[in-house]
Amino acid sequence: MTKHRGFTLIELLVVIAIIAILAAILFPVFAQARDKARQTQCINNLRQTGTALLMYASDYDNLVPIFCFGEYYQAVRRLEPYIKNRDIFRCPNSPFRQGANQLIQRDNGFGDYMTAPNHPQVGLGTSTRGRTNYFDDIYPPMDYLVHNGLGGYGLYGCGYNPSPVDSGRVRQPAKAVAMIDLPPTRMQWPGRTFWEARLGTNFKGRHSEGSVVLHLDGHSKWYQYQRLYPTDRGQTNYSEPACNDPDPAAKYTWYCWGYEWGPAEDQ
Repeated sequence: MTKHRGFTLIELLVVIAIIAILAAILFPVFAQARDKARQTQCINNLRQTGTALLMYASDYDNLVPIFCFGEYYQAVRRLEPYIKNRDIFRCPNSPFRQGANQLIQRDNGFGDYMTAPNHPQVGLGTSTRGRTNYFDDIYPPMDYLVHNGLGGYGLYGCGYNPSPVDSGRVRQPAKAVAMIDLPPTRMQWPGRTFWEARLGTNFKGRHSEGSVVLHLDGHSKWYQYQRLYPTDRGQTNYSEPACNDPDPAAKYTWYCWGYEWGPAEDQ
């Protein structure tokens, strides 16, 4: 009669320990691979958006889509005929189903700043879902920030003058930022308290402490936080870097790249 011998307790504990060690080694690798895949998807999202932006400009006298101040979902809504995929405007690492842009325009703690899509200066139709669900209807969920210099050179409200993609204010299209992950930093409007409550206290971009950027010539790439903000001087609440800041180093932030108010040197 054959005698079957099972695992001893010591052997079982050794096997469990080996599995635990392997898991501790492999799980971070898997997490990094997953994040890298999402980063690549985000780069592709913006690359396709950039292609649509240039196609739109070629059809509209070289102008970019208009949008009310801060309401970037209006701009990409005008690009939908060139893309036909609303998911393109969402970052795979975004935790906000409604879109980061809709979140800050409607739930920022200061007021509801969403302009109705049938507003005379917007002209995108009438929503069938109601104000709190525009992101499920007319306005697609939007997780990217559009450079405000493209929409009217710092004007507020909806009286925007869209910029030609070859505008004199754009010195280097291959360097100028057209769009970037929103928020690129926890200091972005509506400020540190708002974003830290939703994204944590050490947030420095959605992808490996960095953000994906679309340049005005249509190519997109990832940048490390330190490259986007080479001087992090502890500001507590601002929307974009101040390119006219007396500190020359401020001009080396992403908002200033390739525009007339940015540094003369290449980035």
